[in-house]
Amino acid sequence: MRDIYKKDEREMLNYNQAMANSFKITFTVIVGCLLLSTVFDAIKREISLSSVLLLLTLLIVSIVAIIQATKHDSRDIAVYSEEEYKGALRKIKNTMITLCIPTAFICHILFNILPQFFQNKSITIDPLAIIDDFVFMTILGIIFYFIEKQRVKKDY
Repeated sequence: MRDIYKKDEREMLNYNQAMANSFKITFTVIVGCLLLSTVFDAIKREISLSSVLLLLTLLIVSIVAIIQATKHDSRDIAVYSEEEYKGALRKIKNTMITLCIPTAFICHILFNILPQFFQNKSITIDPLAIIDDFVFMTILGIIFYFIEKQRVKKDY
């Protein structure tokens, strides 16, 4: 007779997938709330406690994620066919492109808008600075694509 408290491999895989999805959603919500809070703080010209707490929460969650990924050695992506290899590269490329846009927005806020706010200047948005940040993040995205591409290991 099977122990009802013991899970088989498939149930554990489903459980781990559900936990990973909930972590991804939580992380995305925290980042979104932090961005909204930063925008409202810039409009009000004051730093709120919620922004500081969200930033600390994001920092703690990021550190825990890095520690867990390192501890479980989840760096390499093993592929077993040419189709899987192309799919993994496509997924990495799409991820890098998708992450470039919000990262450029965050960098623009951190390096252009917040210094104006802290210097008590009127906040102006320079289109050339936005384009500069997007170009910089695109170049970084290309560099990170080639770094992440090395993670994909062919096992065929």
